Amino acid sequence: MTNPWDVPPIPEKGARSPEPVYQAVGQAITHWELVEQAIGGLFTFVTTGRFYDASGPALRAYGSIVGTSARIQMVRAAVESWSQQCPTCPLLDNCYALLSECERWSARRNDIAHGKVDQLLDAVPNGWMLFPGLYNTKRRSIEGKSKYAYTVEHIERCASAFLNLHDRMNECTSAMSVWHQNRNRNFRGEREESR
Repeated sequence: MTNPWDVPPIPEKGARSPEPVYQAVGQAITHWELVEQAIGGLFTFVTTGRFYDASGPALRAYGSIVGTSARIQMVRAAVESWSQQCPTCPLLDNCYALLSECERWSARRNDIAHGKVDQLLDAVPNGWMLFPGLYNTKRRSIEGKSKYAYTVEHIERCASAFLNLHDRMNECTSAMSVWHQNRNRNFRGEREESR
């Protein structure tokens, strides 16, 4: 595992009961929703200039797009357009890097959201973990072997990373908003001085 969002090796032991796995899944999915909100906040800012507009058309449009990857592509395109108007913004590289990180973490979110809490029937004492569903051809080999099995600890690490990503996304959007306000203030001041 070279990146924090990479699939960890399949563990030998899971939880003694399924409940802690269910709880960790709920926490991770809730924290991912915060990431989605932060991405939506960035989209709202670059399309409207407002940092927060919960009922505005930009956020409604963002929410109508199916799938995280498609939403991130839409937001990236909006940031690219915004950057044409604000090419000197020093936060653009960080913004693009965060969007790429969101895209990479989204695969773990999908594993967690579409996984099933179970235990290996041929290794019952190994405990409860989160596995891909039997129909998930991307996450199971042709022989039916699981390509991941997440323990409570794995899922909690993802939840923590999601929350951290949410915080960094919001910090970036907030900093971009402050930068933009200062830029506009300076621009207005220069125009008034030239009169």
